[in-house]
Amino acid sequence: MIPIQLWLPTFFGGIARPELQRDVRRMFTARMTEHVMWSVPGWTGPPNWVQRKLRVSCLNGDTWECARILHIGDNGAVVGPGAAAFPDLSVTSMLERWLNDDFVRADTVNPEVPLRIKVPHSVKDGVELAEAELMVPDGFYIPPITHIGDGRIFAQWPSRPDMPTTVSPEMESAATSPDAQESPRLRFAWLAPFDKLQPLVISPDDVYARDRMRLIAKASGDDCAKALAQARIEAREWVSEGRASVNESWLQPIITAEEEEGALFAIEAKFGISASSLEQAYKNNELRWGLNAPMSVRCAWGVPGLMWVLLLDRLSIMQPFRACKRCSKLISGRRHKLYCSAEDNLDCYQAGKRADKRRSRAQGSTRR
Repeated sequence: MIPIQLWLPTFFGGIARPELQRDVRRMFTARMTEHVMWSVPGWTGPPNWVQRKLRVSCLNGDTWECARILHIGDNGAVVGPGAAAFPDLSVTSMLERWLNDDFVRADTVNPEVPLRIKVPHSVKDGVELAEAELMVPDGFYIPPITHIGDGRIFAQWPSRPDMPTTVSPEMESAATSPDAQESPRLRFAWLAPFDKLQPLVISPDDVYARDRMRLIAKASGDDCAKALAQARIEAREWVSEGRASVNESWLQPIITAEEEEGALFAIEAKFGISASSLEQAYKNNELRWGLNAPMSVRCAWGVPGLMWVLLLDRLSIMQPFRACKRCSKLISGRRHKLYCSAEDNLDCYQAGKRADKRRSRAQGSTRR
């Protein structure tokens, strides 16, 4: 897999808003070695600074946003600010949970109460973070509620079957629904393991992207090539090509997953440089030059962007999804595979093992 550069937004989810798309392109283009990048309307302060040992930069943008930049190696290991939010510092099994788990919930909010955030302000000695108010646009609330029943609330966009197919529930429901103000104000929230990766306000577009991925994954069981083509089309706004240093995208994930010994083996295999420690290896000028060289990465915006990349990787090796015969959740792997593995769904896998043991004991009793 091609290494991933993951940009985690702090404030708002989604990607369809034109002003956000402009800021994302600016940040992708301007980024050099920063760990954190800000977009602040009217920014005239210093372009970069160091905060808590992290390299930070700020652009004059159309919207307020702060993105943490993480790197995911071809081994799936995650490094960078916020990497601890990933189970075992890895993206392993994250796609399966994204497609299968019901981790989305709704929280009630008061639209009259602004969110309190901290944003950079230019001061005499540099930059400091100061408190500010952030109002949430109408589009970030759950689309109009269609009905209530069985203890559940049903929201839908488009609200009528005769309306055009949606592209961005966030923008369309806010702009065209006359009943938007009459619906209770609810916002999406995520449960573990995605709760620590979510922005302050999740967009309906984030949830819509997850639902689209589910449909494409299900369709891959019948025609994997067609599903891959559709995934490439729908992932385009969330994923783009980028560049990062070999150190960020290749070596650091190896250190995270395999520690010093594994990194030294990898350095010798890639560069032909033998060393007894990383400290000694870093003194080699040839290695430093090689680690600072740029390499191709895929830039993914937010958790949906990351999941689009992981789904594309899975489908590109013609590994379709099918429904488990036991629990009906999506699984991937060989075509004759019928049930969840431990990686797909540990609970289902263990249930299958228990059932196998019961059948084995029953057969043994019958033979006796």
